[in-house]
Amino acid sequence: MDALSQCVSNPPRYTEPMDSTAHTRAVFVVGSPRSGTSALAWAIGQHPEMATGPEADFPFYVAKLFETHEAPALHPPRDLAPLETAWQVSRQREDGWVNENDVSRDEFMAAIGSGLDRLMSSRYGGKRWVDSTPVAAIVLPQLAKLFPEALFIHILRDGRAAVSSMERSGFDVRVAKDFRFACETWEHCVRKAHAFSLERPDRCLEIRQELLASDPEAAMAEVMPFLGLDECPAAVAYLKAGRINSSWGNKSPGDVRKTKPHDVVPEAPWGDWTPDQKETFESVAAETMELVGYDCTLD
Repeated sequence: MDALSQCVSNPPRYTEPMDSTAHTRAVFVVGSPRSGTSALAWAIGQHPEMATGPEADFPFYVAKLFETHEAPALHPPRDLAPLETAWQVSRQREDGWVNENDVSRDEFMAAIGSGLDRLMSSRYGGKRWVDSTPVAAIVLPQLAKLFPEALFIHILRDGRAAVSSMERSGFDVRVAKDFRFACETWEHCVRKAHAFSLERPDRCLEIRQELLASDPEAAMAEVMPFLGLDECPAAVAYLKAGRINSSWGNKSPGDVRKTKPHDVVPEAPWGDWTPDQKETFESVAAETMELVGYDCTLD
């Protein structure tokens, strides 16, 4: 038998798993839109060991490519997430590379996440990085596999306030224009992230946006130890300075990106909702509001 035939019939096997510690201990700050994810991410970014920037978005979309379904045949259905297809089809082939090298799904996902992690880290001088894409809240199990060293913070905000902020944001996005969709978005993000925080308290801290606004010291006294960081007065000072992207107190379109004093936000911004809006919010979000400990009174 020639050398090529020998290699094909008896390929070498290298089964040492990938070192997950090659990943940065990244931080994902998640929640429903308008819950304070950006403010907290930038506050954490004040710590000398951390760095942040605009929402990255792409980790969320890559995680969505691993949505799971029943294992397909070698010609999978078209609606199967593409990277999940790549994994499942490769794993099904008994004589294929994945099985020959004993690659697990977790290792496969971590390898893909490693490339994304290196890309992010390269722009932050090798520091631990923070991403604040809110809707990453709905793919936390996948992100936890892609980034096995990452930690997560779920910011909870009263759904009445969050939805009010969405509709007043002035942004050209659906949650600012479709009231029911805004309610559904809050409900879906909160329910998904809350479930993950209960399942993985070692990796996901849940904290209330109201605490960030009313007592930044107490909030950061929870956040920093969870992330393995020393206290950071600059982070507290950042939160005390005001709110960014506030939906209130805007006099021109550009004002939505400016920091505002905390007191410009009404205590009950949902007070001017129509009866139909109140009924919609209650039908969509009341159960989840109760689940996470918020009052759903709208009168």
